[in-house]
Amino acid sequence: MRITGVSTAVGGTQWEYLKSDAEIARRVIRILEDHRMLWQSMAMEVPAYAIASASDARKALTQELMTEGIGRDLELLLRQIRKLFMNFMTFAESGVGSEIAFVEALTVLRTAVGERLAALVAMYELDVDEDLRSIIPDSGAWFFKEFKPDG
Repeated sequence: MRITGVSTAVGGTQWEYLKSDAEIARRVIRILEDHRMLWQSMAMEVPAYAIASASDARKALTQELMTEGIGRDLELLLRQIRKLFMNFMTFAESGVGSEIAFVEALTVLRTAVGERLAALVAMYELDVDEDLRSIIPDSGAWFFKEFKPDG
């Protein structure tokens, strides 16, 4: 919440309710959970569909970045994740027809998004579904024990 105006005489305050960073982060996690390219078996991935999925994720992240009042730390993290999807698209498209280039680009994307996802989850103490959790480094050990309130 932030004050947008103050009345005089009798008194009164006008408030504007802004979406909290935690709410934005929660939506971003739901967006990432919906992109199976981040966690599905490499053998199941079709390059054209993965590139389209990355484009959709990038657009969704751009929408979240446009949220008024987004905190600087969250904005920076979301910009990094969005850039990773753009880099994946560029690299995967440049090696069209090359399975090695696609697998390499997808591996880099998963690793880098997993690292940033760990930071996002830790910053806002959020839950992540099991599939997406698989890309978080050391997700089975220290991470969730340290940051999950019920873990």
